[in-house]
Amino acid sequence: WNDYLANGREPRWTREPLGVDYMGHHPFEQSTHARRKAQSKPNDATIYKPMRIHFDTHLLDALTDAYPSHVDYIRNVLLPPIRSFWSEALSIIPASKIEVPLAGRCAREIKMLSGFDIDDFTETAAGESSLVYDETDLVVIVMPMEGTALCPTNQTVSQNQSTLAAFASNCQNDQVDRPTVGYASICFGPLELADNTTKAYQRQFSTLSHELTHVLGMNSYDIAFFYDHATGEPRTPRNQLLKESLCVDGTRRTVPTPSEDTLKPITTANGALACECGECFIC
Repeated sequence: WNDYLANGREPRWTREPLGVDYMGHHPFEQSTHARRKAQSKPNDATIYKPMRIHFDTHLLDALTDAYPSHVDYIRNVLLPPIRSFWSEALSIIPASKIEVPLAGRCAREIKMLSGFDIDDFTETAAGESSLVYDETDLVVIVMPMEGTALCPTNQTVSQNQSTLAAFASNCQNDQVDRPTVGYASICFGPLELADNTTKAYQRQFSTLSHELTHVLGMNSYDIAFFYDHATGEPRTPRNQLLKESLCVDGTRRTVPTPSEDTLKPITTANGALACECGECFIC
């Protein structure tokens, strides 16, 4: 998975934004004067609303015949509380809708990983160029990956501790670099549906909740695109993105490197490379 993120897809810094309509409420899109005036108002927080997350599971229809219990569990047991958890935890300027182009980067990456087109198992009208999600702030397309190299059939964590339980990434961002679309997959073997203990469920919930943070932007490749909430400007100047940086594998490579007030590499007492915020560079 890490090899795919580093070498298997187009680099994050080449991604073109796909604009989102915030209906004139997003402070980063306002003039400096208007933004300062809006931020000085005591009721400014009222423009923020709980994030509306849409888990799109239509591609799992490819696995409903072979794995009906797993698909049902993911759709109806595992994903709804994760959506509720993050919606309660995060507030956002509401978007009018999110569009996912059928020929866009997300579609290409999902096709590369799963073999499916994003409009498979849907009734897309002739001439439509995008999947459209009204009154949604974040779209996560759940991919059917069982039987692929990333999710080997009938393989469990106990058989191979390196087996992925779940993985996720974002693939589309808006005009202020907020991730708006991502994809995720949950390997069926490590789910262990026969284990209905609270401990097993908490492990599943924790794993997938963690993966959603990667869709939200907690990745080494996203941190250079963070914004300063006070100024509405990128924390790392866009003309200073690419720099030679020390990666966690000890090599030095030219990658998008966040400013040190965003992410500061440090060396621990035992000589290990670490960071004061989030992740260091996988590169």
